[in-house]
Amino acid sequence: MRMPSNRFLWQLVLAVAFLVSPLAAATPDWVRQAASATLPSYEPETNAVVLLDDVNIRVVNVGEYVEHYRRVVKILRPEGR
Repeated sequence: MRMPSNRFLWQLVLAVAFLVSPLAAATPDWVRQAASATLPSYEPETNAVVLLDDVNIRVVNVGEYVEHYRRVVKILRPEGR
């Protein structure tokens, strides 16, 4: 019986990694926490609500900084997309 080539094995490994990677991607806790918050009542024509709008600015060096944005929006109606 012939052994599979290295190229075939690499292709198999990449295919499995490609198929499994979406399963490993989980929703961050901060998104789940914001989404589970109880919403007040809104006007019927409200399309979407911003649940979290967070900006974190970290100074890395003199004249250099990193901005990190986190935002969670709940779509209430199709028009809110």
